[in-house]
Amino acid sequence: VDLPSIILDQLIPCGLVHVDSYVEGSRKVRGNSSLESSVIQYLKSKKALHVALQSREDEANYLRAVVNSLIPYLIPKQYQESSLAKCFLQELLGRFLILQGMDLLADPDIVNFLFLLLFDDESLPIPPDTPEPKVLLLKSFSSVNTHPRNSSMRSNLSSVLKDQNLLYLFHSFLKAEETINILSFCLAVDSVTYFKREY
Repeated sequence: VDLPSIILDQLIPCGLVHVDSYVEGSRKVRGNSSLESSVIQYLKSKKALHVALQSREDEANYLRAVVNSLIPYLIPKQYQESSLAKCFLQELLGRFLILQGMDLLADPDIVNFLFLLLFDDESLPIPPDTPEPKVLLLKSFSSVNTHPRNSSMRSNLSSVLKDQNLLYLFHSFLKAEETINILSFCLAVDSVTYFKREY
């Protein structure tokens, strides 16, 4: 990486554009309008406002497009045509991870804390060892569901092995995944248990 050219050709011009927008926006603050809205209006008038800054939904759509361009690097080729996999990744990475991370990094307290980590020689105090409250979303992942629910969207392995149509579909899927040996093992175990029950 050519650091001087990045600083001179990209960072300094970008910084000057931001300073110019701040100065011009601060001149146009009137009444109860905030400095932020004045800067945004100034950028809109110059048509220099990034598409992701138009609204929160535009920001989410922009991040979905970014994730969509990264999909060939994130998932195997055989799943790239799946609209379900694309939609799941776009929502998970774009809406929940990247968007929340950007909001976190925009917090001045977090930025100051990161600067303290980088430039302060003193070690930060160790936080007290108090148990944090469980995150409700993650808490449900650790609890075991002892009451299985009957669902048309889900089949357990024993019902798949007994139904010839489901077994054929499962066989085709495992063959495409090159893991047919797992099905062979399950069928062998099932035949042994059937043999023991008979005799």
